[in-house]
Amino acid sequence: MGARTKLFRNGMIIDGTGKPAFRGHVLVEGGLIRNVLRTDEALPPADEVLDVSPYAVAPGFIDMHSHCDWLLPSKEHAGLMQRLPEQGVTTIVGGNCGFSVAPITAASAQVIQESPLRTIIDLPLDYAWRSMAELFEYVQRAAPIVNLAELAGHSTVRLASTDTLRGPLKQDELQRCLDTLRQSLDEGACGVSFGLGYDPGMYAPLDEIAAFSGVAAKAGKPAFRGHVLVEGGLIRDVLRTDEALPPADEIFDVSQYAVAPGFIDMHSHCDWLLPSREHPGLMQ
Repeated sequence: MGARTKLFRNGMIIDGTGKPAFRGHVLVEGGLIRNVLRTDEALPPADEVLDVSPYAVAPGFIDMHSHCDWLLPSKEHAGLMQRLPEQGVTTIVGGNCGFSVAPITAASAQVIQESPLRTIIDLPLDYAWRSMAELFEYVQRAAPIVNLAELAGHSTVRLASTDTLRGPLKQDELQRCLDTLRQSLDEGACGVSFGLGYDPGMYAPLDEIAAFSGVAAKAGKPAFRGHVLVEGGLIRDVLRTDEALPPADEIFDVSQYAVAPGFIDMHSHCDWLLPSREHPGLMQ
């Protein structure tokens, strides 16, 4: 006996491709979209037919910058996250700002619990996982209310792989970090993220950022940069000289050097785009 089919009929379809909305039907089988048809096409048979003519019909939305991954390992997460699917969000991208829920050690979990990051950890976690693969298995057992795409956080990898909280890493420490990152990507992490406005990310030199991005590039996965090193000039005054590259140019140069697709993930401080040699195109 096959999976049950459900036909959503006469909805205003927004298919996510950028095409104009159109009136049509969506056939779902076993929770998967099997066909999208226009109103002039023949209706397929279905176990259940719903008239959705007053509504828009769209694929689930993706929340590209979420920290709800710190809730998903808890079996109680649904109570705090139920508003996401109610608003159409079916997938979140976690691990942002350089901090992912894995890989982790007992020692690095303690550091995170005592850091400012604790403000986004709304439910107690037992950190019973260590690797990215173990995290995914743990989340699956918690019956996640949304799908999860997890970035490997630069700061999390660094805390789990070395004892150096600040300053440049020794070569053997950097190699351990890259090995840990490579394993996380192999186990399903969708890319690497940086939080260069946070400790310890703000202390990472460009060659370290490029090395992490290079590992992601070899895995065919992107690098996301959020909370760049210069936000409102404050952090630059502490850590950088006036000769430092504007942060947007740092992102471009690192991405080109590492041959890695790079994404600027935080646009809340547009002032740091202005000094960039590319700022007219960026602001547009």
